[in-house]
Amino acid sequence: MGQPAKVSESATGAEAVRRISAYVELKNPKLELVANAVRQLVKKTVPEAREAVNTWGLPTFEQHGPMCYMIVGKNHVTLGFTRGTSLEDSAELLEGKGKNLRHVKVKEVE
Repeated sequence: MGQPAKVSESATGAEAVRRISAYVELKNPKLELVANAVRQLVKKTVPEAREAVNTWGLPTFEQHGPMCYMIVGKNHVTLGFTRGTSLEDSAELLEGKGKNLRHVKVKEVE
């Protein structure tokens, strides 16, 4: 039988910042600049959002509940939006077919 998914305690504040940095380093240190640029963009766009780590260990940003999440992959950083279908997307950047979630793949800082 397979191992159950690892679930940890969620984190906010300085602990979340530390754990997000560790997550990026563990997943793909080559994408550290891209991940940090995504984090800065979210903070600049929604200054009142706070960084957090959910119980599955994923970096998230919260404002009145979960707003978006970040996943570091092999070739890109995924910025996902929990209420993505409610976002205006005139540039047609968002991907996904789910009921609510949409995401964008970020490959470069620019």
